[in-house]
Amino acid sequence: MRTLRIASAVVVSTVLVGALSACNSKSGGDSAGAASGAASTAASAPAAKKDLDPKEALAASAAVMEKAGNAKLTITGDDGGTGVFSWKAPQALELSVKDEGKDMKMLFVGDVMYVGADAEMAAAFGGKKWMKLDPKAGAIPGAEDLNAFGSMLQLLNPAVELAANAQAGKLTKVGPEKIDGVDTVHYKSTVAGKDLVAAMTGLTPEVKATLLKEIAKEGADSSMDFWINEKAELVQMGGTDLNPGKGAAAAASTAGATILKYTELGKATAPTAPPAADVADMSELLKSLGTS
Repeated sequence: MRTLRIASAVVVSTVLVGALSACNSKSGGDSAGAASGAASTAASAPAAKKDLDPKEALAASAAVMEKAGNAKLTITGDDGGTGVFSWKAPQALELSVKDEGKDMKMLFVGDVMYVGADAEMAAAFGGKKWMKLDPKAGAIPGAEDLNAFGSMLQLLNPAVELAANAQAGKLTKVGPEKIDGVDTVHYKSTVAGKDLVAAMTGLTPEVKATLLKEIAKEGADSSMDFWINEKAELVQMGGTDLNPGKGAAAAASTAGATILKYTELGKATAPTAPPAADVADMSELLKSLGTS
């Protein structure tokens, strides 16, 4: 799946570059005019039973991750980054990544995306630190990709992935493995994309339709790997959904593959929208320039 590549490449390049070009051509670059409590710590789950079958193991882990609600997120592979992900409604993701060798910050709160402004962008937009991209606010170049990314955040949601694969996946137990010094059991799931999406509970029909469309671009089947510790916590996750254009071969090996690691479960501070004074609204800028 193209989740991270859409965020770091398509959204940033298509939306920001296109919109900034429109601003420059129209106005020569004229500019337009966080409090969060720490999430409660998830209660420690009893040690996972050694004889759990794969379906039971994934279902138990889904319950633990649902209760945790948030975690620090580390992404390794071609689309690397670090941040905080809160998958309890409203979902929120704060991520720092490298884009063509440059540091970039992204923030997604509910359906709205914010992109951190570099020095050039900040100068163009009156010193604002963030650019707001709301796909529902008007005609923004690349808004269809923003909508897709909002839906695709569900593929980073460990509780959703674990529960859906437990219900619909063809599961196998690969065996014990150490991840960053932690004892885990590695499980693999193969499932038809349509069955995976159908098994995802709590999603609107529109979100399910978007997910199914995006998953279909990578093939009919989805292959996912889960590493679960003795507390039934998901330590890391990887698979075809997270490796755009690489297919099952990439999912079978962590070398060069995109891997998500979850730490500090239930202890991370959920990301929130930045102060309004620090935000330049892309839709308002385009309206003021007569481009939307």
